[in-house]
Amino acid sequence: IDKINKNDEWKNDIIKKNSNESIKKRIEIWGELNNEINHNIFFGKGLGSIRKLVNEKNNSIDRMPHNSYLLVFFEFGLIGFILFLNIFYSQLKLAIQNKEHNLYFLRLIFTITFLICMIINDYIIIFNTACFFTLFSALLFVEKNTIKQ
Repeated sequence: IDKINKNDEWKNDIIKKNSNESIKKRIEIWGELNNEINHNIFFGKGLGSIRKLVNEKNNSIDRMPHNSYLLVFFEFGLIGFILFLNIFYSQLKLAIQNKEHNLYFLRLIFTITFLICMIINDYIIIFNTACFFTLFSALLFVEKNTIKQ
């Protein structure tokens, strides 16, 4: 506490910091990406193209979008975006159709939570999160098939 109280520069930075700064920056980035999406709306710009765009010095986009939906739409276009959403549609459909299943609520909560979280970050390109999603999707949604002999 003493170190913090004695550091006037740090205290002034915290006091002057605008709490809306992060969301403002994201909205600006989303607007810029939206303009770029319109050029290749059906097929997108290709895998990894968002990083290339972010790294271009003359471009006003200076950070990742922190939105998985926008990222997928930008890189894979409308067709890829529909295929991407189909994953979650299939999970929700399976969960709702099997309401008597033991894991009904867990399936529903898992899918909805992941859909919401992808609005605020680009989890789909983070390796650990992609592995987590794949593993738990397999554990929750794969049905056991019994073979009768």
